[in-house]
Amino acid sequence: QIGGRRILEHVTRRARLEDIMNAIGERLSRLPLGDVFARTEELKRLYPSAYATVQAVRVSTLNELFKKYGSRARREGRLRPDLNHELFQAVYAELTINLFDNPRFRSLGLSDAELYRGLMDILLHGALGGK
Repeated sequence: QIGGRRILEHVTRRARLEDIMNAIGERLSRLPLGDVFARTEELKRLYPSAYATVQAVRVSTLNELFKKYGSRARREGRLRPDLNHELFQAVYAELTINLFDNPRFRSLGLSDAELYRGLMDILLHGALGGK
């Protein structure tokens, strides 16, 4: 939660989007290495109440980040006017919350920071290049 608070403070200091995403990736890279999916499944199975608490913190932190940055980006005209904001927030939350727990993403062999930065690159800049 402390890392999430620091990131939220970073957002309110008018940081660039890329700086915010890099700060999140930097903090993710400091997490312990190992099989996150297996640990998450074990936590869910053995300590369902603790798992629910962890998930609630993850969701509330991501929602708060999205809310703060999203409102600023809208004010500054950085988001496409035709963008469905609710759908974008749902996609962002679903992918981000489950990113490190998904075996398919884990199988790519990327560090957590690389995985997160790659996801943010796709979400923010798309997959198509040129014309």
